[in-house]
Amino acid sequence: MEQVQYQAKNWMPITIRIPNLQTLKQTAKQIRGPWRRVLEEKYGKILGLLEVEVQPHALAVLAQFYDVRLRCFLFKDFQLAPTLEEYERILGMPIKEPAVYFHKGYFPSWGAVAGLLKRPEAEVRQAKRARNGIEGLPREYLEEILAQQREAKDWQGVIDTLALMVYGIVLFPQLEDYVDLAAVDVLLAVKEKNENPVPALLADTYYTLNYCLGRRGKNLRCCIHALYLWMTAHCCPGRCKTGCPIEDYKWGCIRMMPGEEWIHLFMGLTESTIEWYPKWNERETFIAKCGKSPNVPLMGIQGCSNYNPVLALRQNGYPMLAPPTEESLTLLEVVRAGPEGGPRSCGASSSYKKWLQQQIKINGLPFERVQDPRTRLPFEAPEPSMVKELEEALKHADTEQKSLKRKLTQATSLQLETQEQVLKERRLGEQARQEAEKEKELRRKLGDCLKAADQEMCLRRKEKDQAAAEKESLKEALQDARRKEVELKEQLYGLRERLEEQHEELLRERSQKEEAEARERQAIERLAAERQEEGSKKARIRAIMAELRDKIARKEKRHLESIEQAEQKAEAAKERAEHWEDRHDKVVWIANRSLGHLPQSLRAAEEAICPFTTPSEIYDFVKECRMVYDELARAVAP
Repeated sequence: MEQVQYQAKNWMPITIRIPNLQTLKQTAKQIRGPWRRVLEEKYGKILGLLEVEVQPHALAVLAQFYDVRLRCFLFKDFQLAPTLEEYERILGMPIKEPAVYFHKGYFPSWGAVAGLLKRPEAEVRQAKRARNGIEGLPREYLEEILAQQREAKDWQGVIDTLALMVYGIVLFPQLEDYVDLAAVDVLLAVKEKNENPVPALLADTYYTLNYCLGRRGKNLRCCIHALYLWMTAHCCPGRCKTGCPIEDYKWGCIRMMPGEEWIHLFMGLTESTIEWYPKWNERETFIAKCGKSPNVPLMGIQGCSNYNPVLALRQNGYPMLAPPTEESLTLLEVVRAGPEGGPRSCGASSSYKKWLQQQIKINGLPFERVQDPRTRLPFEAPEPSMVKELEEALKHADTEQKSLKRKLTQATSLQLETQEQVLKERRLGEQARQEAEKEKELRRKLGDCLKAADQEMCLRRKEKDQAAAEKESLKEALQDARRKEVELKEQLYGLRERLEEQHEELLRERSQKEEAEARERQAIERLAAERQEEGSKKARIRAIMAELRDKIARKEKRHLESIEQAEQKAEAAKERAEHWEDRHDKVVWIANRSLGHLPQSLRAAEEAICPFTTPSEIYDFVKECRMVYDELARAVAP
């Protein structure tokens, strides 16, 4: 194969700023279950981007390969360009026309911002700042609101505030630790109008790349997490293929590398070593052009840009049949393409490769020829999963080769039938000649497809030979790997048993904790009820005590008055008793004295009374005295 020497361009100083996402990650971990689904359905899979550990050296080196004129990354034998289809899968927000966000040129009011944050407008206006002529909110203020909402368990507010911070700091960054009104406008459009921010996100990516590379160095202001995730999906694919780009990134386990190793990695990439068509990007159709132009115009919050989907055909699973043409932009009318583009293949025609080599000679590569990293790295025994993947890839290559041969035979027979049909159609009139021209064009395209398929088959045959050679070198390592696999399985079984035991113990502890919390809540409720009842009882007791004290005071007063009255009465009774006792003694003395000589006097008086001469009054008096004396004698008789 002919060796081509590439011109090396000057290094462009690109600054990559990685924002501090610890607060956002901690808050994201607290959003689980239905609230996490609500956030992803409304704002996209933005929490997954927080888990991407970006290596700034990787993006700084990748930016050196960007071609401003072609709007793509230009490597030594292939091109890569971020597409709308890939970014919509990364963000988890499918594009549905016409619900797409376009910057209107004006920003939302501070009242709308206050409504989004559920804060008073006066407070938000007081917290706003203006940095470099850009109005927005500082990160500290939003983190304070987020903490208050998290403490109050206002999860809807937490979702909106967290999404605003991610949109302003990660997706659409302008200044460090600062959320400007443009990012707020994007979030409000997504929240209230269900508009898709993916085209604006991709537009800012292309715009900042064009700006930095055009100015020969600057700060890369775009969603570096999405760009890094896109780069690793193609250039550093993981062993496990899933339907989620975040999961693919996690399975990749990309180690931290300095800038020199990233240079070796990118300069060593070829069209046969990268991942053209990740599993998570499988689709039936893709955006092929806008109107009659192959360029897709994009409008972001920083500015406008465009990209050419023709350069990304291989990323959609279709071969490059010819070099792209330069045409002017037309109206924004999206046209999708699918199976009509021909059989699925990631190959390229010879004319396209020739055009690509010319572009590389014109633009040059950012670095001189580098040593193959595999020649300076020690050999590591592959894992059993790698051996299985190679065997499966070998089987898949054999099956694909047979399928390509069968398609070639079918295409040959179809070509013969087409020739016969063309000969018959030539005998017709002007209408037949026009149809023959169309059929001829179809045959030309079919021939290009066959050439691309033949090149793809040669490439697969080369891969098969390489895999067979690697298989021979891996047989000895396979035995050790199998033995290690058995040991690892035993360890895995032990770990699984321990994990199950720990899981059961965790469930028991969780149930015990829940029971203890329930008992604690019940005890607290009972204690609160008892305290409330005790307080009411104390109040009633205090009222009763006050009433009793009042009654006792009144009774004591009445008692003292009664005692005083009784003493007065007793004193009076005593005086009366002494008085009557004295009079009684006198009466007794008089009575005793009278009783001593009264009988004799009374008999003498009775004897002296003459019934005929004595007045009746005297007679009645003496008779009355006799009766009194008799009664008195009977009363004092023993």
